Amino acid sequence: MYSNYFLTLVKETNDSFTLLVVPRVEGVKTRHMTMSGSTTAGTAFVDFDDAKVPVEFVVGERGQGFKYIVSNFNHEVGSTEAYMSELLVTDATNIEVIHRLPVFATNQSLP
Repeated sequence: MYSNYFLTLVKETNDSFTLLVVPRVEGVKTRHMTMSGSTTAGTAFVDFDDAKVPVEFVVGERGQGFKYIVSNFNHEVGSTEAYMSELLVTDATNIEVIHRLPVFATNQSLP
């Protein structure tokens, strides 16, 4: 909403994806996007209507944009895996402790 530049992943005519920085030029319009929670974030719809962007605004190599975006998520996936492993170990330990409790140690049925 308030930005002068937008980082976009654009699909080219050859079906490849390129990462592109789009400056606020003629043909670029923003509209407020209503979000739950904070209204001060400035989240917006960005509309491109025949916006012309010079080739100098390409980030990295043309056609490699999707790879750049996905590679950014590698550290997030790794930390999520580590967290889930820790939860599984904790749960397994808790189940072991619970089974040692006197109430579970007998095979008596409830009245």
